Amino acid sequence: MPIDDFITNFRKPLSQPILSSPPRLRITRAARAWAIEDKDLIPKRSARLAAKSKFREPKPKAQARKVMMKRLEVEVETQLPYEVSFDEFQTAFALPLTPSMREAMQVLFLGRKRRASSAIRAASVRSRNLFKM
Repeated sequence: MPIDDFITNFRKPLSQPILSSPPRLRITRAARAWAIEDKDLIPKRSARLAAKSKFREPKPKAQARKVMMKRLEVEVETQLPYEVSFDEFQTAFALPLTPSMREAMQVLFLGRKRRASSAIRAASVRSRNLFKM
């Protein structure tokens, strides 16, 4: 028995169609994107970027501190500096530093490496003194 005869024996004609209407034609996202004009196009933003505000603190620790201060109602409003002190600041840092000013700043503000090495030296001296006892 050929396959076609086998299929016709099991096939039953339907009195009424199962589906009342043909299925809707689906439009894919790509086809929809081509159909949109440039003026109607809205740029896509990720949810993460959309949640970020332009006024948000860029540092997470500072942001957390700010939120906690606000919740504890201890928030301190920042005040604008006095114009006189602002002008002094501008004049102090507007001019290039003289060699003596640079030298004074180097003495006053040690670099990270110098601070770390002096702390290590101080700790080693303390530990030697402890073991001598």
